[in-house]
Amino acid sequence: MLRDYPKEVTLKDGRSVVIRPLTPEDERALRDFYASLSPEDRRYLRHDVADPGIIREWTHNINHERVVPIVAENPGGEIVAAATLHRQPESWSPHVAQIRLVTHPGYRRIGLGMQMAREIFSIAVFLRVEKVVAEVVEDQTAALHIFEKMGFEREALLKNHVIDREHEKRNLVILSAYLSSLWEQITDMVMDSLRVSAGDY
Repeated sequence: MLRDYPKEVTLKDGRSVVIRPLTPEDERALRDFYASLSPEDRRYLRHDVADPGIIREWTHNINHERVVPIVAENPGGEIVAAATLHRQPESWSPHVAQIRLVTHPGYRRIGLGMQMAREIFSIAVFLRVEKVVAEVVEDQTAALHIFEKMGFEREALLKNHVIDREHEKRNLVILSAYLSSLWEQITDMVMDSLRVSAGDY
């Protein structure tokens, strides 16, 4: 599943990153990555990423049967994007997985988010996932636009379902897509904007 990594990717602005699986050695870099996000970005994250214990848990208790995490690293060794695929293979929906994706403010609108999504979808295909789901707070209009551009459709709106870091209640939008119809579209979008080279470097 992860044998095709690392992958070196050249973004639309000419900068390059390496996409690879998360490892326990990434604890500090991942903590620094989340610290680089704006308060507005952190406000809508599911977990309190300012808690070092959470970052340590994510990096030192990796279980690919349930969560597959990948990161993008710049030439300076900084993590600039993180994406995860969440599954519950023992549940009544083993064919469904949830994706989560965060990018560094300085690496947005240059194709990195789309490339990370493509990598997560390729992993999902390998794991025989049929349907992918994303949960987005309704106020995150930019994130909603990105998912809808990729082919996701809104399935549900859960009112006052989320309490953010400011203790405000927010509506949660559930979006979904079937990989059979999504894969070709996302691949075309990525290849139109990026040059990708895979393997050792």
